[in-house]
Amino acid sequence: MYSKAYVRKKLVGPRSRIAGFYRANILGAVVFLLVSVLVAPIIHELMHFAVLELYHCYYEPGVEFSFDSGLYGNVRILCALSPGKEALVFGAGLLVNYVIAAILFMLVRLIYHRGQVIHAAFFMYAALGFLSDPIFYFFASGGDMISILSLIRREEWIPLLPLLGVSLLSLAVAFFYRYTERFLEDYMRIEKEVAEAEAFIEQIR
Repeated sequence: MYSKAYVRKKLVGPRSRIAGFYRANILGAVVFLLVSVLVAPIIHELMHFAVLELYHCYYEPGVEFSFDSGLYGNVRILCALSPGKEALVFGAGLLVNYVIAAILFMLVRLIYHRGQVIHAAFFMYAALGFLSDPIFYFFASGGDMISILSLIRREEWIPLLPLLGVSLLSLAVAFFYRYTERFLEDYMRIEKEVAEAEAFIEQIR
């Protein structure tokens, strides 16, 4: 027969994991907001500047903030670039956020299958934060996506951008739903372990 002290000791692990789930989701939501509103846009703009520096092109950077669009930049290019190079300048910011989001999504999968469920949840929020920045441009009335299509003379594709945005958003939501469902399954399993241990303690009093 297990002692009451032994069972209580066994409860410490599951209870701490439950607390970890709450912390991971609360901190994850905060990270999502910080990344989507601040970190991802800053990295986005820095990539514009980096490509312009690579081309030894003079430019005037400008960064603004609004509550509906978050942090965004206005870059005034002061040199002659070919349409292809200019499209690369506008696309660099979007590309780097896609790459970072993809790496983080792969980390979520890897970390989850290693059993580090709490860490996987945290990285998932960060990945969604980086993905939210490029998704925004599919629904914007201006910005990098429209500039790129204009430069490559594909203005007729502009009306299709919201459809592509919905598709990308749907994939992100599906990923979030899939892993959230798995996180909840793990959470409920731990809750069951705690409930069974507590019931056992009541029986042996």
